[in-house]
Amino acid sequence: MLARLARFCVRRKWVVVFAIWLPILVAVNAIASSAGPAFTTDFNFPDSESAEVFELLEPVSQERAGFNGQVVIKAEQGVADPVVQTGVEGLLIEIDKLDGVEVISPYIGPGQINEDGTIGFAQLNITDRGQEEFLE
Repeated sequence: MLARLARFCVRRKWVVVFAIWLPILVAVNAIASSAGPAFTTDFNFPDSESAEVFELLEPVSQERAGFNGQVVIKAEQGVADPVVQTGVEGLLIEIDKLDGVEVISPYIGPGQINEDGTIGFAQLNITDRGQEEFLE
């Protein structure tokens, strides 16, 4: 039976492509489009201890109840160099102006600069919010 099917497909390849595969492709695409976009950026913890911690933190500091990010700084002359420090602090001030973002500078937070002083990082605490709010 498979041999007959293979011969049919080889002999009538245009019929197979245009009468079978193309309609199947169009139908699958139509079904997928009608289902609509189910993309979401919301993340919710299930009932767990982590969820309880986030619920406790939210009234105190919404930034701490959100998510974290980092700005990493690398300078061969050292991140404590006055020229580097001035530039980095200017950048961190601009980031801190963003609504819902708290910045912890590497110059005030302990352990945020490596031992040889060439790499440091600023901690960003960002309020948990949907993608729509970030796009505004």
